[in-house]
Parts: sequence; C-alpha cells; structure tokens
Amino acid sequence: MNRDVIGIEGARIGAFAAGAARWTRDLQRLTLVVLIGVIVNLASSESARADDLAGLLRTAAAEGAVPALVTAQRTADAGETSPGTGTPVLVVIDDEDRTVVMRSSDIAKRTLEALAGSMQHYGLRMVDAESVARDLDRDIPDRIAKRELLDILEEMGESDKAEHVHHAWVLLRLHARARMSLDTASLRIGVSAQIFMAPGGLLLNSFEPPPERIPMEPGCMESRECIVETVSEHAKLIMPALAEKLHATLEPLLARPEPVIQPGRYVLTLRNFPEVETHIIAGIVTNEFPGHRSLDLIRKSPEGTRTYEYLTDARAAKLDEWFAILLRDMGYDTGGDVTVTLDAGSIVIERLAPPASGDERN
Repeated sequence: MNRDVIGIEGARIGAFAAGAARWTRDLQRLTLVVLIGVIVNLASSESARADDLAGLLRTAAAEGAVPALVTAQRTADAGETSPGTGTPVLVVIDDEDRTVVMRSSDIAKRTLEALAGSMQHYGLRMVDAESVARDLDRDIPDRIAKRELLDILEEMGESDKAEHVHHAWVLLRLHARARMSLDTASLRIGVSAQIFMAPGGLLLNSFEPPPERIPMEPGCMESRECIVETVSEHAKLIMPALAEKLHATLEPLLARPEPVIQPGRYVLTLRNFPEVETHIIAGIVTNEFPGHRSLDLIRKSPEGTRTYEYLTDARAAKLDEWFAILLRDMGYDTGGDVTVTLDAGSIVIERLAPPASGDERN
C-alpha cells in the first residue's frame, strides 16, 4: 500500500489498526513519515527532540500566523558581481502552504545561499529582507498568509533607505514530500517561484520546473541530517535555472537606455583676429572638433570681434586642449600671443596684440 505524505497535520494512527501484524508494520512506516515531515518543516528548531514524537506533532500542527522574508547574506563564489553590488531583488520564502518547507528551516537557508550566488552571476543582488523587516519594526514569523506577506512587501518598497531599495520580488516555495511503501522510499523535491515587479506587485513571470523523485535508502529516511542534506542539495541544483529565469524576466524591464548627452552651449568670442583667421578657426571647429553640433555667427563688430553660438558634446577640458593645439598650429604662442578663457557657457579667445592693417597669417 502506497501513501503520499501531503503533510503531517491530522495524521491518524488509528486508521492503520487492521490487525496486530499489519498494525505494527504500518505504525513503523508512519513513524518514518512523521519524522520526515517534522524534519522538513522544523529542521531549524533546536528545541525539538526526535524521540518526543507527540511533542513534535503538536509543534508541527500548531497554527502559524506569519512567514518571513528570507534572503542569503552572501556566497563564497561571487560570480561576475561582487557581494553588495548588482540589481537588488527581494527574495521571500512563501510558506503559507503547510506542505512547503518553512522559511526558518536549514533547507531554506541553504537554498537561498545558493540562489544568492547564482544571482550574482547575472548581475543581481539578493536583498536581506529580514534586515529590512527589523529596520521597519516588523515581526515576520513563519506561515504568514500570502496576502499579508504581499502587504508587507509593499510597505518595504516604500522605505526611503538606500539599503532597502529593490526592483523586484521573488516568492519562492520549496516542496519536499515523502513516499513510502513496504519495500521502497523516495522524496519528491520541487521548487516554484513567482516574480513580481516592485513597487506595485505586478506578476511578471512564474518558474516551476518538474519536480524530481529521489530514491532514498531506508537508513536515510530515518535520519534528520540525511533528509536535510538530500533536500537541500537537490534544491540548490535548481537555483542557477531560477537565477537565469529571473535575469531574463527583469533585464528588458530594468535595462537603462544610453544617457542622452545634452550638448554644451557656449558663446564663443574671437577678439582681435584678422578676418581670414576667424574663418580658419570657425572652419576647423566645425569640421574637425569631435562632438560638434553647430556653430552660428551671432554678431560681428568693426573692431575685429566675432561672437558665435557654439553647441558641442565635447567636455570643457577637451575644448581647452583642442583650441591650444589649433592656435599653436596657426603660429601663435598660447603663453604670450593669445589667451583662451573657458567659463560656464563662455569661451573667449583673444589675440593680445590687435592685427595691423593687412595683417593676415597663413
């Protein structure tokens, strides 16, 4: 007779009393199933004693009010992104369903550490949700209703602290069920996740690969450490695929366009230059200076001053360098013959000695 373990709550030992020999055999099998359920859901409880079956059952069946937001703090393998950098994403264990591993379990913590490492390879950073909750004076115990969990996430998104900023939520569920028969035993292990945009809670995508059924040795089914290790290791193997799914979902939404560089707007003034040289300077600025947008003559005075509106993408330091090179190529000493003054929105190039009548340089 096979029996899927859907949870340990409400298990009835008396249902197996169908004869002394059969009752003994099925009671032994039930004990293993109960222990597996307790280990999966209470792996982090230091106070639970494996030999106190009644106490474990009462603890496992106790009503839970609120689950928690859990994130891994770091991983040893940082991938392409160092810890503390990358697009921030809040990852939460959704453990409202009692067939799901609790957020406080060793299994959940190990799995989230693996996910944090996998996310770093895609330029994503897991936000420490428990730290955010503490900063906001929120208490988030296990087994919270999903609706209440989403409300808390919305509240976290309203925080004005830089370390709380995040662009998405991931609600993660870790499934672990045991199947027992007279001759065989196995664990059915799966992972599912929902990806939400933050703020707002718009559901963007879901992730639910087919669960795996892992054959188990009878001795392992009786060992808390063996079950925790088996479930953790198989759940961790799925984390790279979840990180890849998360990256593929968020990248088009979070990709930032190339910044639009606003052109620098200058009033370019040329003083005391022969007219032919002003044409040379204007022509080189227009045709050879990188980043050129436009150069329009505003006014021309009889005293030899020309004023232009000059739009360019070039930085001021580069303009200073290029004008100095241009003037040297024209035969001027920038340390004595001419001065170049760059100020906010203004470029003034002045020849210190006014040109004599008919003075033209080649």
